[in-house]
Amino acid sequence: MLEKPVQGMWAATLALVLATELSAGTGASAPAAGPPVGVAAGAVTAIVPMIVGGALMASDHSSSRQQVGVVVIVSGLALAPWVAHGVEGSWRRAAAYGGLTLALSAATVAAMKAGNVFDPTVDDNHRIPTGVLLSLSLAASAFAVVVSAFDHRPLEQSPAFSLWIAPDARGLAGGVGWRGAL
Repeated sequence: MLEKPVQGMWAATLALVLATELSAGTGASAPAAGPPVGVAAGAVTAIVPMIVGGALMASDHSSSRQQVGVVVIVSGLALAPWVAHGVEGSWRRAAAYGGLTLALSAATVAAMKAGNVFDPTVDDNHRIPTGVLLSLSLAASAFAVVVSAFDHRPLEQSPAFSLWIAPDARGLAGGVGWRGAL
């Protein structure tokens, strides 16, 4: 029952995007930008410490060496957005995304220290916060590095006024798009 309204919503969204793209394509084209090197630089900055930290964690059963491995991993994750956006020249985004990943990485280390997660006698419930925060740090860092690919290309402006019509489950759907200062 819910499929028809959802199909109509997707059709209307597609029509709006196509109307915006068609009207934006009529103006002057943006100058060709170089390849997004920030993604590669950020990925290397994140992946190399993950390999080194993973090797430190796996090579010894010492809890202090395993903790150093986690610190190396989260350091790379925290630094990757700074490098990715900095290479592209977008320092505001570097500060925003880098600040978020730095906070998540610091919280991961704090949770690791507080929970003593590498002690074999510690209950698994004490390890959960570290795992969750490490996963969030990884996801935020990966997202920030991928987003850096869009830093060097200016976003195209949507038209000031557009009309669109799209097929809907009940026939046709239409809408009006407007852009302007509030």
